[in-house]
Amino acid sequence: MPADDAGKRRGRPPAAPAPYPAGPMDKWLDELSPTAHNILRAAGHLLLERGYDAVTLEGVALEAGEDRAAITRHFGSKAGLLHALFDDLGEGIFEELSAHAAALPVGERRRHVFLRSLAGLATDPKLALGMYELVPHILREPTLRERFAALYMMYRKLMFEECGMTECMAKLTAYQDRQDAHALPALVMAIIDGMSFQMSLDPKTVDCDRVFALLDLFVSAVLDGKLRTEGQLGETGLD
Repeated sequence: MPADDAGKRRGRPPAAPAPYPAGPMDKWLDELSPTAHNILRAAGHLLLERGYDAVTLEGVALEAGEDRAAITRHFGSKAGLLHALFDDLGEGIFEELSAHAAALPVGERRRHVFLRSLAGLATDPKLALGMYELVPHILREPTLRERFAALYMMYRKLMFEECGMTECMAKLTAYQDRQDAHALPALVMAIIDGMSFQMSLDPKTVDCDRVFALLDLFVSAVLDGKLRTEGQLGETGLD
């Protein structure tokens, strides 16, 4: 088994106990050793090229040129490896979007740029393929489902912050208006997921950039007070 670089931490970082990493991806992925990143690359290659069933501990060990014990030492289990793999798939593109938005002044311009840039998520074939290979299994396995839910919570928080929704909330005094604003990140994530699937099927017949431009207009209308439900949705949305 190849040795980790001198001076690098071996195994899982302390914040990521077995059987799967517990912290946000930006809190522990960077702390993984070179061996762990090599394992992640191998797992990602198998997932995208051969599908979920190919991501076994034995298959990943063979692809990575490591032994099975190296995988369990770094990730605890196959569940831990899958959590890390999904974190790894999503980290780069979200970091890129956040950095792009952070370079702009806080305010409407930043919100417009960030929301329209989300079309990049919906048109990324690697991210879409990896997600749809994993999702059916994640929904059936409680520990994987828990991690996936935590990641979505983090994504919604990122959306809220990067779109300037925090600042806008301070201007919303009506309870229903604040509830509408709180629902926006979940709506944005749902559109990213749905468009990702549609673009994977037939990218030529859907103008993804226009879809996210319309989404930007809708979100801005809610946050700027141009669209108000005024309690018409009711507490459950079914009244």
